[in-house]
Amino acid sequence: MIKAVIFDLFNTLTSHEVERTDIPWTADVLGVSRDTWARALTEASGPRLIGDIREPVEIIRHLAQAIGVVVSPEQLEAAAQSHQRLFARVLASVPDANVHALRAMRDSGLRLGLLSNCDSVEIESWTDSPLSGLFDVELFSCRCRLAKPDGAAYRECLRRLDAAPHECLFVGDGGHGELAGARAVGLGTVLFSGVIRHTWPERIPALLAHADSHVSSLDELMALPGFRGRA
Repeated sequence: MIKAVIFDLFNTLTSHEVERTDIPWTADVLGVSRDTWARALTEASGPRLIGDIREPVEIIRHLAQAIGVVVSPEQLEAAAQSHQRLFARVLASVPDANVHALRAMRDSGLRLGLLSNCDSVEIESWTDSPLSGLFDVELFSCRCRLAKPDGAAYRECLRRLDAAPHECLFVGDGGHGELAGARAVGLGTVLFSGVIRHTWPERIPALLAHADSHVSSLDELMALPGFRGRA
C-alpha cells in the first residue's frame, strides 16, 4: 500500500507556460549561446545546488567561469537579477489542477514530500508559491546539502516522512538522473511528462527506462495500483 509520495518540483509541479517575454535569458545577458549556458548548468551546478555558493551574483560568476566566459560586473548583476525574476515567476506559475490534486492526495491520507535540486535564488520566493504548505516534508538541496540522485537525499526524505521505500513513490520529470537514483533506493518511480512533453519530448523514451509508471497529469497518479483512498 502506498502511503507517501515524494515529488520533484521544477518541470513537475510548475508549468511549462511561464510568461518570460519581459525577462531576458541569462545566456543572452552574458553574451553566450543558450547551448553553452545549458552546458554550464549541467556540468558546474554542484556547488550551487548543495549550498556552497548562495549569493546570486556569485552563482552566475561560478557558472560563467566554469565554461571560460569572461563577463563584466554589470553583466553578472543583470544576469543574477534575471535569474531571480525568472524563478519567482516560475514558482508563481503553478497550474490550479496541480494544487487541487496535491490537496486531494493529502485529504485521502497520503503523506507528501518535496525533494528539489535548487539553488538559494531559485527558492527565494517559495513561501509566495501556491505550492508552499502543501507538503508534509520539504527538502531543498541548497538547504539540506543533499542533491539527487544521491541516495542520501531520498533516504532523508523517507526518514522525515516516516515511510519505508516500498511504501512510497517518487514522481519527477527525470532531470539530474532522479528516477534512477530513486529506484536505486527502492522507491517506485513515476515519470511525469506533463511539462517535458512540451519542452523536451525527445528525452521521454530514455527516461522511461527508469520509470515503473508514466503519467502526464497528477490526477492520473491516484489511479495507479496501491494508492490509499483511490476511487
